[in-house]
Amino acid sequence: MLWQRERCEVREFIDGLREAERKKVIRALRRLADYGPSPNPEKWRQIRSRGSRGGAVYEIKVSQVRVLAFRDDDGGLVLATAFLKKRVSQQRAEIERALRVVDDYLAERER
Repeated sequence: MLWQRERCEVREFIDGLREAERKKVIRALRRLADYGPSPNPEKWRQIRSRGSRGGAVYEIKVSQVRVLAFRDDDGGLVLATAFLKKRVSQQRAEIERALRVVDDYLAERER
């Protein structure tokens, strides 16, 4: 099942990066799709768990770019948000945003 909002904010963000940075992010996402999560916690780590309802949020790091994602029930990875890491306060806001995407996704799947 493909779940997508009207706009794909993560794709818009990645498309807006400088070419070199964009290529790094796309390469990292392809590597993740082909081989699974990196064992290196500097590249991939769980940053928040949603408990029994599922929806743990993971951080994919590529230079200063952060992509927040979560797994769906089928084992697929849903990209929730992406941003340039600048401040801790900004990261907290993006984590909250990713959690809202998880909630929206889970609510939509329950329908």
